[in-house]
Amino acid sequence: MKVVLLQNVKKLGKAGDAVNVSDGYASNFLFPKKLAQIATPDALKRVEKNNADKILSEKEEINKLTILVREIKDKKITISAKAKGKKLFGSIDAGVIIRELKNQLNIEIAKEYIKLDAPIKEVGEKKVNIEFLNNIKTSVNVEIKEEK
Repeated sequence: MKVVLLQNVKKLGKAGDAVNVSDGYASNFLFPKKLAQIATPDALKRVEKNNADKILSEKEEINKLTILVREIKDKKITISAKAKGKKLFGSIDAGVIIRELKNQLNIEIAKEYIKLDAPIKEVGEKKVNIEFLNNIKTSVNVEIKEEK
């Protein structure tokens, strides 16, 4: 029996996928839990339209991220922090870097895109990687100065 999944089902597919399952599995598990519906021509058309819309929105998102990468690439932000010698009293983490990107460069990005191995704990310059998707990456130079 061909069904259209309404929700993600482990080892079967994602919401919107049209899959073949046994009649018993569909009638005893998928339909009672409202995880799927019978794959009627209307349902299949809806799935195709949703998939086309999803592909279009993904392309738009990739274009936006590519433009953002060009804006960020090789930019430099400066952060002042309390320090003694080269050692900071606290640390600089992704949240601080995001705040300074917004303040200094007027660029807003989500915290999960900042790739830091560990918080920055020393005065100096460091290159911080920003990874949006597997193939859309850039970096920003972060200069940590001693606050006076």
